Amino acid sequence: MSISEKILKRHAKFARLKWSAGIVPEMPNYDTFIAAIKQRETSDPAHRALMKKMRERTRGLNYAIERNGPSLFCDVYLRNFLREFNSRIYRGKGNEQPTSFNVLRSFVEPDEIAMSLNLLEERFYQFNLFDYIDFVTGPTVSSTAQEADFEELVIYELNSLGAFSSVSLPGFESLIFCGAALVREGNEISILGIFGNDVENFEPMDQIDPASIPAQRRELLKEGAQDHSAELLFDSDKFYPLLVMSRIDLSSHTTQVRYLLHESKDAFRVITDDPTIWDQHFKPPPTNITYSLKELSKHQHLFDFLNSMLQFPSFYQKEEDGFYVERHPTALKMSGGATEIRKLKSSLETHFWLNYRDVLTLPPRLETAKNLEVPRPDFKIETRGYWKTLAMGAVGADRNGNPVHGKTWVVEHLSWREATASEVTPSATFTVNQDQTEEVGFVYVMRSAMHGKNIFKIGFTLHDPEDRAASLSSTSGQPDALFVVVTWKVRAPRAIEKSVHRELGQYRLNDRREFFHLKLEAIRKKIDEIVDRSNARVH
Repeated sequence: MSISEKILKRHAKFARLKWSAGIVPEMPNYDTFIAAIKQRETSDPAHRALMKKMRERTRGLNYAIERNGPSLFCDVYLRNFLREFNSRIYRGKGNEQPTSFNVLRSFVEPDEIAMSLNLLEERFYQFNLFDYIDFVTGPTVSSTAQEADFEELVIYELNSLGAFSSVSLPGFESLIFCGAALVREGNEISILGIFGNDVENFEPMDQIDPASIPAQRRELLKEGAQDHSAELLFDSDKFYPLLVMSRIDLSSHTTQVRYLLHESKDAFRVITDDPTIWDQHFKPPPTNITYSLKELSKHQHLFDFLNSMLQFPSFYQKEEDGFYVERHPTALKMSGGATEIRKLKSSLETHFWLNYRDVLTLPPRLETAKNLEVPRPDFKIETRGYWKTLAMGAVGADRNGNPVHGKTWVVEHLSWREATASEVTPSATFTVNQDQTEEVGFVYVMRSAMHGKNIFKIGFTLHDPEDRAASLSSTSGQPDALFVVVTWKVRAPRAIEKSVHRELGQYRLNDRREFFHLKLEAIRKKIDEIVDRSNARVH
């Protein structure tokens, strides 16, 4: 298979990053090399200017990319991982990326100038999961995804609309689905799925000295004591994040590698069948391999569920006229215009510094959950070889002998993987509905007699709005008591509030407060419109 021009350019970027990632104290003549770099920067004005430009650009990229997403489920996690990858490059550990980089490297590429990784182009979508599964299980949908369905090296971020979506799979009765991100690289598609599992199912990790574990076998490089209690799933104390990752080969219909990441506050408990971590330097006992394979088999329905997301291009094509554009403000819009911020902004192209992101959104069509029989995607476990991660810019070869950077295909019969396929049932039945944990609540409009004309506070609460008004009135920031003007009882009140704030953003008095300067009639009309459009009204 020939390699596209787009991928060749990306390979070249990784090659340029190689020298930076390889500069570590352990390298021969490290002190001499660093001294020579400093000497050249001192004596060569042009080189000094270039290095200054690179440092300023690196700082600007870090600041902008951290804040230029719409803050939906997928982009938040992709930015969390990117922060960790770049942190290792800056600390001289660029060639000691975590094992999950084997999959997630498909979502990033080196910058043209700075010694830093950026996310690939992102496309954002929101839709009701039940509408999607209803489509996938329809009689006219092909079970086979095609390479041409996904534009190459573009991240498709598929987010559950508004609230989480609850999913019941065999062996997992209380899962939450947040979203999935997919990217195609040649004939391979890498997938990151974000789920939530009941905190009652969380298994705390043993306390281990982090220094005793090689950096590339730690997902997060943190020093000192670590908190291994369950992380909160987007501030929900009922669920912890369970990340599911895989890479599949569309040409051979094989799953090359699988990852489960159970997230605690300062670490991940990683379970994988990635042969890269089981090399000559790290031979786990057979019981560890057996445990990993059993856990992956137990969670196979999650991988199958994620593979159903490969039908998204067909779903989008069918429903294209129903999708509309929501403009989501980014954290950059809220960052102000301080001198330091303007300086960072001046170091970047405009496509990095985005105040808004367009999110293609499909209003929900179906509300009633039912059991759906979803055929298991026909992907076998790859047993003929695997991708081995190399140093950041090192040159390897793909299975056809074409040069690639940062990885190489290893031909090896992986017989120990074969047992996992037979342990999974040929089909899965799961129930999809609007998550009951995203409590029914209220969107409210409040007012204080001390405020000027047509000044209103718009917010949400999961409790009685009158109690919320009393609580707000008792805070020192309020000049007088707030009283409730009007309320809406809705599902997913957080999402409804967010939509209202976004669509009335031009009338907001302060980005850090929830007060708007607008006539009450216009506010009521807009909230009614959003509630009805989202099928969120509770009678």
